[in-house]
Amino acid sequence: MRSRPHYGERFRMTERRERLYFLDDGRGIAVLYVVIFHIVFVPAIQYPRPAKVFLEFGGSGVILFFLISAFSLCYTMPKHLSHEYPMLSYAVARLFRILPLYYFMLLLTIWRDWVWRDMTFDWSKILATTVFAFNFNPQWVTGIVWASWTIGVEMPFYLLFPLLYFRLRTIWQKIIVAILAAWAVYAFDQYVIQLISDPILARRYSHYNLLHHFPVFVIGMIAFDVYQYVKTKNFDRSTGWLISCVGLSLVWMMALNKYTKTSFEMDHLTAIGYATLLIGLSISPISIFSNSITRFYAKICYSTYLWHPFVIFALSPTYRVIYAMPISLWLKLGACIALTLPVVTAVAWCSFHLIEKRGDRMGKIFLKWASDRRRAVPAPVE
Repeated sequence: MRSRPHYGERFRMTERRERLYFLDDGRGIAVLYVVIFHIVFVPAIQYPRPAKVFLEFGGSGVILFFLISAFSLCYTMPKHLSHEYPMLSYAVARLFRILPLYYFMLLLTIWRDWVWRDMTFDWSKILATTVFAFNFNPQWVTGIVWASWTIGVEMPFYLLFPLLYFRLRTIWQKIIVAILAAWAVYAFDQYVIQLISDPILARRYSHYNLLHHFPVFVIGMIAFDVYQYVKTKNFDRSTGWLISCVGLSLVWMMALNKYTKTSFEMDHLTAIGYATLLIGLSISPISIFSNSITRFYAKICYSTYLWHPFVIFALSPTYRVIYAMPISLWLKLGACIALTLPVVTAVAWCSFHLIEKRGDRMGKIFLKWASDRRRAVPAPVE
């Protein structure tokens, strides 16, 4: 009887996986930017004209999330491959990271809409939302849980990622795939989206579908390869600052492009800008981005993201009270942000400890149980 081979031996790490704090910085920046964006645009409050470009581009924080997601998957995949059952390890890590809080929010949303808004959802939509298939239906693409369209994009990508990881072995292969995917997005918008008769639905699905964001994920994988190269070099701090400035400049150019409403695709170029910023921060942290605040919000970013629309909606009457006060528009906006962030933070912190951390522990217990069970099955006699 031959002993079962350890699949992960070929991939076993020779170095300890250290935490990449610049990714935490990016997560913190992304979630704070999205929260501020929604504080303004969910209740549609007024804002000072000089802040227009910055505020209206806040939705791009989601692009940074997607980019970091692909980057971190590349970084952590060798750890899963060193496990006796690599794909099981990968799946458990992803599912138990996402599912507990997401399903809690799904049940909460269905209950809230039934009790407080006299709304019910079709069972087919609930099923599609439960199994993360809702991104493929234009009518359901936004999901049931507020802001959960991003999870509808992330989960199918998690399914695709191992194939991409094993097939795209060089940075040039990834660059080619990113370019081809960008052209596929253009073709999809030109020939498929046009088949949707409702222009509002067509515009929404054009932005929220998985294909639209697929090049962003691939750019995140490319950024990881660039980081692998950069970390072997002894670049000085000024080089890191210069790279960060180049990345920020590209992101700001895309923000101005959105403001002027020109026609070329922004999200993929924005992803390149954010990727460049991350590479710069990996060389030389910048205190305005790399600090205890961004790293704190990185820890609770998932709970912050899923809970903040609920909090903003609940506080909307208070925003109206603030905006009725005889103070400047800057003070009104600042007061709304100052009111919202502590509430969102408190709720997200509780959610992180009560749901996310327990989900992570459940995942580790399940992985150990599944591994022990599979290991107990005798190998076939040859």
